[in-house]
Amino acid sequence: MKKFWKHTGLALLYLAVFLLVQMWAGGLFTYGSLFSSLLASGGRLTPNVYENVYAHFWDMMDVVMVLCYIATFGMLCGLLIAQQGTRGILPAMGLRKPRSPEMLWAPMLLGLAAYFAVSAGLSLIPPETPLMQEYIEASSSLTAGRYPFVEILATVLGAPILEEIVFRGLIYGNFKKVMPTWVALLAQAVLFGLVHGQLLWAGFTFLLALALGLMDDYFGSIWPCVLLHLCFNAGNYLPLLFELDLTGMVVLCLAALLVVAIVFLVLVLYRRQGERPRPANYPFS
Repeated sequence: MKKFWKHTGLALLYLAVFLLVQMWAGGLFTYGSLFSSLLASGGRLTPNVYENVYAHFWDMMDVVMVLCYIATFGMLCGLLIAQQGTRGILPAMGLRKPRSPEMLWAPMLLGLAAYFAVSAGLSLIPPETPLMQEYIEASSSLTAGRYPFVEILATVLGAPILEEIVFRGLIYGNFKKVMPTWVALLAQAVLFGLVHGQLLWAGFTFLLALALGLMDDYFGSIWPCVLLHLCFNAGNYLPLLFELDLTGMVVLCLAALLVVAIVFLVLVLYRRQGERPRPANYPFS
């Protein structure tokens, strides 16, 4: 029981650090913007002050997120060093050499396929429903920043790396030490969904987290999870580049899944062929 509470407590501690750093950074930036706006207005709290703070916050949202990711990673490294010293930090985060490196293309295709599948499913929900309106509002806030390059850096690179370290590397890794694998898999997926807040987001990120957890189990590393997550997030920019409609997204989703299935089958058959005992007169032995 002591071991259970130790590893469960560590997992929740890492989650708390992940959440609190973002809340702290967001609050600090908001109050800093409020203070500078107050100085500019001569210390008077006018409606324009609040509007300026709100606009400035969303303009700099992407920069704030990148700084949050860096600060969170630094704090997690500090916690791990305090627990076990400098040795083994990267493996503790799940950043190990993956098994079956020849299969690393599969997470990338699966990430794109998952994005197109989610997009196709969301497009079937009438946009005028309150739930979809909430989702559209939440999604649009992520692209409201002033610096598109920083936005892409935060969304496509920063978020996948940090979230996989926290949820698959540290949380799932600790849960698996004291829980049956299927319970740990569900627990980390529930937490990952809840962190994303909005109901539709929580739903598809829960399913995504299940796939990411299984990917971690298969490869023994979170690097393939990072690749899948990265390609899933990068899919947000493909419709903008190629002007894809619902039919196009469904076709790309099915094509990506078909390629994964075919190549996976070929590799399985190739491995089985290699495992068969060869006759003594085999010409290429």
